Amino acid sequence: MVTPSGPQREALVGEAARRWPAHWQTAVIDAINERRTGGFPVVDYRPDHLVKDRVALVGDAAHATTPISGRGLDIAFEDISVLCRILSDAADNDPRIALQLFENERLPVGRELVDSDRRLRRLITG
Repeated sequence: MVTPSGPQREALVGEAARRWPAHWQTAVIDAINERRTGGFPVVDYRPDHLVKDRVALVGDAAHATTPISGRGLDIAFEDISVLCRILSDAADNDPRIALQLFENERLPVGRELVDSDRRLRRLITG
C-alpha cells in the first residue's frame, strides 16, 4: 500500500479540494492529512492469447480487469464453463485443437471486457 507524504500529500489535498463536493472535502482532507488513506496500484491486462501448447488461462490470469467492472469472477466462471464444454465435446480429439477452439471463443470476450472496463474508467475519472 502506498501512503502519500510530502509534496504528494499536498498535491492530493489540492486534488481533493478540487474534486470532492464541499460537504465531503473536510473529511477527505482530514483523512489524507492524518494518513488514514492509502492506495494500491490498479492495473489491467488485455491478452493477445489465452492458450499456449496444452495450457489455457482463465479468469484474471487470462484477462485482468480493475474492480470497477465488477465482472472478474463472473467472467472466470464463464471461461471455465466454456472450457469444460469444449474439452468434453472434444474428448477423443487432440486437446490442443480443443484449446484453440476455447481461445477462439473466449479471447474476444476477454478483450472486450478489458476494453469496456477502460472506457468506464475514463468516463468516471475523466
